[in-house]
Amino acid sequence: MSSIFVEPQQFFLDTVGEAIDQRKVEDIPLLKSYLADLLLHFIHADNLYNEESASGKKAQPTLAELYFKAMNAPGEERISLLKKLGDTSLYVSGVFGESLQRKLVDVDYYANMGGAAYMSLADSTEELSYRDLYQFISKKFIELMEVLTVISQKTLIQNNQNLLRLYETYIQTGSELAKEHLLEKGLIHLPPRGKKSYSQ
Repeated sequence: MSSIFVEPQQFFLDTVGEAIDQRKVEDIPLLKSYLADLLLHFIHADNLYNEESASGKKAQPTLAELYFKAMNAPGEERISLLKKLGDTSLYVSGVFGESLQRKLVDVDYYANMGGAAYMSLADSTEELSYRDLYQFISKKFIELMEVLTVISQKTLIQNNQNLLRLYETYIQTGSELAKEHLLEKGLIHLPPRGKKSYSQ
């Protein structure tokens, strides 16, 4: 686990490459580096909680809220929001797919939202190499989600056996203690708990 902090970029590049090979996913230009950057980005909790609520606390909008906001945003803001929506969907479904399927919302919801976001992102991107990349991620979302699941199982969950239990405790009870422990890990997206979650 310490190797993540010694050389995080190379660690994730190597780990992504191994997982892609294991899952026999087609490798295209930019894919490995994109997924490695995604994992490196979301390992920092602040990158998941980057909007302030009315109380001044960091908050993360729901996927539906992000999608609505993106569809009504101009130019570069639209691109940024679509990327955030796609990346968040891919990361959360890959790392916490099993837990989400049992307790919160079907993984298909994340796949549909994320896939749609990446396809819209491709349509909004002029650079051909990234347009191809986003189209590929959209079409292969489930396969790439499984790549992240493999990485999660090997590098995160097996070394933090209580992580999913803490996550489920937070979803079921709203435990502030569980939330604090999860945020200390700096690894996850915590959706709003309760029946209102992802009901849009």
